[in-house]
Amino acid sequence: MRIIMKSKAKRRMSLFIVLAMALSLFQGFVLYTKKAEASSWPAVSNSRYLKCYTISTGNNTTAYTSSNLKTKKGTIYGTDELYVYSINDTYAYVSYPVSGGRKYAYIPTSVITANNQAHVQVAAREKIATYKRAGSGAYGYISKGDWVMRVAVSGSYSQVIYPAGAAMKMGWITTDAYNSYIAVSENSGNSAGNGYSSNSSGAKLGSYGSGKVRCYTLAAFGRVYAYDDAALRSKNSGRYIDCAADEVYVQSVNIAYGSVLLSYPVSGGRRSMYFKLSDIMADSGSRPYTVYANHKIITYKRASAENQYGYIQNEEVVVVGVSGGFTQIIYSIGSGNYKMGFIRTAEIESTGNVSQGDGGQAADSTGLAQKIVNYELSQVGVGDYQGNNNVPYNTWYYGRAVNGSGYAWCMAFQAYSANQFGVLNTAVPKTASCTQAVNWYKNRGQFHYSKSYGGNYTPKAGDLVFYYDTSSKSICHVGMVIAAPVNGYLQTVEGNIRCSDGNWKVQKFTKNAKRTENHSYVYGYASPAY
Repeated sequence: MRIIMKSKAKRRMSLFIVLAMALSLFQGFVLYTKKAEASSWPAVSNSRYLKCYTISTGNNTTAYTSSNLKTKKGTIYGTDELYVYSINDTYAYVSYPVSGGRKYAYIPTSVITANNQAHVQVAAREKIATYKRAGSGAYGYISKGDWVMRVAVSGSYSQVIYPAGAAMKMGWITTDAYNSYIAVSENSGNSAGNGYSSNSSGAKLGSYGSGKVRCYTLAAFGRVYAYDDAALRSKNSGRYIDCAADEVYVQSVNIAYGSVLLSYPVSGGRRSMYFKLSDIMADSGSRPYTVYANHKIITYKRASAENQYGYIQNEEVVVVGVSGGFTQIIYSIGSGNYKMGFIRTAEIESTGNVSQGDGGQAADSTGLAQKIVNYELSQVGVGDYQGNNNVPYNTWYYGRAVNGSGYAWCMAFQAYSANQFGVLNTAVPKTASCTQAVNWYKNRGQFHYSKSYGGNYTPKAGDLVFYYDTSSKSICHVGMVIAAPVNGYLQTVEGNIRCSDGNWKVQKFTKNAKRTENHSYVYGYASPAY
């Protein structure tokens, strides 16, 4: 059975951030009387606006005089190319062609984007033809090396934002082209030479939004010089960060080029310039994961105990890298802001100091089981669109992209994760069938019935938990145990979970009524031989 999760508010926030991302590419652009929204998309010199068409060709769009979308100003036709100057999750401020020039107005955001995807900026590996709408109207092309961000999927087409001269365009390409020439596979690089995946620590840093994360350079002394462009092609010897003194704010991360847009203090205010991501992150290509600090732990500006930066206590933090005996983390400082600093790695490795997730005894953090747990937690939020089962785990399992019913992927997700660590078919079988997986473990003496089915086993991190549908009398679902039960509640991460936005994703469970040690939904556990 699948659980509907409450993630609509998160999706709306994603829509706000992502489309605002694209507009912040436009350095030097003036939003008339409006200020640009916070963005985590890098700026591009001399860009002025985002060009696009309405999603539908047949319906005319009402243009409004103000953002409350109540008073009509005019009509936008399907043939009109729009210039978008600012946007949020409700409305966009645009101009459209009229006799003698252009008219400025507000429109609902929903008429120009069907935003429904997780958003990652990646460089295209080949030239790709683009369309005004899903499958109609030539709209130019994406060049090899261009930055591309997917914002929506409709049928067999993906809506993307890409550069077009001094501006940007939001158009459509085939999803096959996106999967073949843009999407970053687990071990592939891209045309920009940096193979950061959408689940890398660098991408995680960029997901917090413009100006939300502050930190110091890894170097304690000297200067770190800026670049004039996100691709790091033009070093600016006149602009730099004073490593010893300057606290920087992360504006955006470009995972394609391994660059970061930082705001740093200058006389009279702050200046934003590009720097190497490696200037501030110990391992931007690593997999981020969440741990829980259950006592007070001092944080440091850098990977040394010389400069304290604050502390964490009774809270979740995100691990984004390791340097020597220190671990780099991102943690909240309140009001929606964060710091990226370091703690002693021993604080994580000591049992009882930092534990995984929302409680429970974690497996040895140096063990393979815990590494797989951490990897699966890094996948939370990854999913398909409206149950079409088009996810990386299925693409890997079937050797091709699939789309449609009949491709449930909860077990394929477990096999995919095991494959990342070289234990496929030794610890976890390559199968998409939960029933076959259970039989595989039973034949090896590695299966334990739950308490509801006569067993007395207590699951641990790294175990698989299998669920039973009492109506169909069949094993119907599987998840990964991330920690021992807490007050009887299973602690799990599971793929193919239906969320309230209609998409099916990887989700974490810590206190779900059906996921308890004694519930009939819980059939039993497998203990893989890691």
